Amino acid sequence: LLLSLHDSASAGEVIAELNRWFAKENIAARAGGWKAAAGPYASTVDVLRAVFNGALVIVAVVAVIIMMNTLVISVIDRTREIGTMRALGAQKGFVWRLFILETLAISLVFGLIGIGVGIALLAIVGAIGIPASNDFLQILFAGPVLRPQLDPASLWQSLLVTLGIGILAHIYPVSVALKVSPRKAIEID
Repeated sequence: LLLSLHDSASAGEVIAELNRWFAKENIAARAGGWKAAAGPYASTVDVLRAVFNGALVIVAVVAVIIMMNTLVISVIDRTREIGTMRALGAQKGFVWRLFILETLAISLVFGLIGIGVGIALLAIVGAIGIPASNDFLQILFAGPVLRPQLDPASLWQSLLVTLGIGILAHIYPVSVALKVSPRKAIEID
């Protein structure tokens, strides 16, 4: 027997109440949540979720390292410019703001490009569909064919994560550039 609740937050209370009623009426039945009904498939899905989340963390770390490396090269190439600005009276905060704005602009542009590519791929997969060839995939896909749908909240989360990675990646390179004295930065080799 499958029940759908209007308030899914009360599922634990409903399950407990049903089990008490079954015991009181001597009915050989037991109420449980969807994980109990799905059995080992539910734990497999949880493991897959953890693996995918772990992979996303690894991708995020790699993205930070790549962006940081690119920004270090950019900052090193512009050390004289930074030194000149500092020698002319620019405060460290001004230089920080220049780099954070540049990093945010780059992150925003390429984040939007990535979101656009993701939306296009999602539309293609949604139109074609990926058939579930066995019972496990049917449970994982929640049906015989996977037809993913776009979640607007995920778009905003993706963009915010991209901007956050950009901000995180710019901290080290700019702090290195600001440690160089203005006099040393503008010296002719």
